[in-house]
Amino acid sequence: MNRLLTTALMIASIIICIPLPATEGLMIFGKMETESVSGIGHKDVGHNGFLSRLTLSMEGGQESVQFRGEGGFESSWGILDRETIIADSGLSISQQEIQETASFGDCLFIDQAWASTRTGPLIIRGGFIPIAWGSAYLYNPTLKVSEPLFPGEELERTHGVPGMAMDLALPKSITIEGYLLAKPRTGQAMKSMDSISTANFPFGSRLTFRTENIDSAVSFFRELPSAHENPRYWLGAEASVLTGPVLWYGEGSATIKNPMETAECSFGVSSELPWLVATLRAEYLYFANGSDTDTYDISLVLIGQKVLLAQQYLFISIEKEDPDTAAWMLSAGVLVNLVDTSSLILLKAEWKPLTEASFSIFTRFFSASFDSTNTGEFGGSHTLAPGITFRPYRSLIGLSATWNF
Repeated sequence: MNRLLTTALMIASIIICIPLPATEGLMIFGKMETESVSGIGHKDVGHNGFLSRLTLSMEGGQESVQFRGEGGFESSWGILDRETIIADSGLSISQQEIQETASFGDCLFIDQAWASTRTGPLIIRGGFIPIAWGSAYLYNPTLKVSEPLFPGEELERTHGVPGMAMDLALPKSITIEGYLLAKPRTGQAMKSMDSISTANFPFGSRLTFRTENIDSAVSFFRELPSAHENPRYWLGAEASVLTGPVLWYGEGSATIKNPMETAECSFGVSSELPWLVATLRAEYLYFANGSDTDTYDISLVLIGQKVLLAQQYLFISIEKEDPDTAAWMLSAGVLVNLVDTSSLILLKAEWKPLTEASFSIFTRFFSASFDSTNTGEFGGSHTLAPGITFRPYRSLIGLSATWNF
């Protein structure tokens, strides 16, 4: 709790101490999100969850210097809280982890905090910077700078990482991009001299080509999975092609040392359906190092190293919005594990009575959660040790509200 108070006071002091003349052109805005859910399926009936997240953003600057900050406070409980799910599985959480999170369900977070300078065709950014590489919608094989998220989660939230980045615009719509980071993909920031050495720093470079209907890029990057692992060198490529109302895209990467064993790819299509006034998406995912059987090392999910454990997946979704006033939206999607056929079904109905407010009812249905003997990836129970099983995914139905201000 002391760490929470210290961080809160520090953020408040920064805001209060901004000189009044500097507020010219300064924009401060935010978002309040809440979710209240109830579990459904095997063993989860009667288990509830709650999440509340306040996000504040601030941006401004002059013509050649810009800055942006984004952070807030989040409180989560029950089946929406990772630590609660771990404890419910019979696993212990170390005192060190408790101290690092300060409180089981509460945390202050900083997603972005960076400044940028533009000098002609060159833009340089530094701080907690967002890295948004990739053309795919659900999963980006060429983006390996932060802890992996479950596909489709927090699509509107961008997590920054400490480091520096640059973009250099060249003639004929060619851009060179690069980044140099000070944090491994998972775990805490590097604290030792060895882990922060030149041989371990995560970095990346990308060459992009853009035309009216085609975007493409090739990339080379070094990933540091954690402070205790050796770095890995990757090559990546991506492309997207717009043909009328249809967007085709593909993205892939592989390590230089073991390309056949580490290859990852996403291929998809997004199309407007004029007769239904809706958007249809489909995406295929492939992981060469994923399991081709229904046996998984679920501990990789527990430590945050991976979120998808099988070799192949298929995602299909459809989204329809009020064509007149955008006052409502309906969406449905399914992510299928093509190895064990377990699936995640997503349904959502959203009502927007005001531009600044929206209310939704939604469900996340993991098919394997309704059978106590099912070991499917999406909702199944997985044995970590004798007498200890872990189910990272829980089926639920819930209500959510979002206010923008």
